[in-house]
Amino acid sequence: MHRSFRLAVVVALGAVASAHEREFTQSRDWFLPYQGEHEIELRNFFDTNTGDYKGQLEYEYGVTSWFAIEPGIEIKEKPNGEYEVEGAELEFRFHFLEFDYDKWLPALNVEYEQPFEDKDGDEPAVELKTVLSRYGKNGHDFTVNLNVGKQLSGEKESESEATAGYIMPLHPDAEPSAGWHEGLRAGVELVQDFEEHDTRVGPLFVYRATGHWNVLGSYLFAVDDRGDTNSDQLTLILEFEF
Repeated sequence: MHRSFRLAVVVALGAVASAHEREFTQSRDWFLPYQGEHEIELRNFFDTNTGDYKGQLEYEYGVTSWFAIEPGIEIKEKPNGEYEVEGAELEFRFHFLEFDYDKWLPALNVEYEQPFEDKDGDEPAVELKTVLSRYGKNGHDFTVNLNVGKQLSGEKESESEATAGYIMPLHPDAEPSAGWHEGLRAGVELVQDFEEHDTRVGPLFVYRATGHWNVLGSYLFAVDDRGDTNSDQLTLILEFEF
């Protein structure tokens, strides 16, 4: 397919359906699936210091142009090497205002987490994620999240963190439109845990393989570890849209 025609098709699809691939491994951005769109995500988190693995398998559906739902399950590797489903989650995603370039766009996610086993520290919890995103016409996109969570029973522990991400296209001739990009992009991500005083920062890569498949990876290095709780983390995400 000729490049100019392919780009025209991509831009047209983005304009009509607001199709959007995930841009960051640690943060959310303003875009949602378009109304009627389905997405399946497999998220893999590897603690490269201890070898521990956690995974999330989630399904996302665009209910309206401004609201989406995202149920999923959480997977964890046991000490004996087996894997178990340790919990479920349900996320409600909202965004506000009309899209425009070079403007801060707000969004809000509300997530409920339900553990399947009664373990110490594992209690039902609610988390709020506030999102601010900004998109450039040159494909340089930025997002920042502030997340706060609270357990609903037990000791009712709380958590809070901030995340941020920046990404840009690597191909010098790329003609991106916000929400849909071709080829390889790169950037940086940061996570700041306010409860444990841990900071992680590192490189991010995103590759739109086809019209349906999107692949993301990041490696965050642990810095400013005051409580010996921080570790380097490798994240790999596979996203399928239909």
